Amino acid sequence: GLLGGWETADVDDSDVKVAAGHAAEARSKQFASKYHHRLVKVRKAKKQVVAGWNFRLDVVVG
Repeated sequence: GLLGGWETADVDDSDVKVAAGHAAEARSKQFASKYHHRLVKVRKAKKQVVAGWNFRLDVVVG
């Protein structure tokens, strides 16, 4: 893809799954363990290639 541009990513990509897991964990920490959020499913993913990767994720947590 174009450097700096957003492109659709495979929801089953290992990097997407890792990023989604980190997002769910960060969400749990926002509630100071009152609630525990776990990743249920990644519905859509986009990635941006920069000095590393940025992700835009549409996820289901429960």
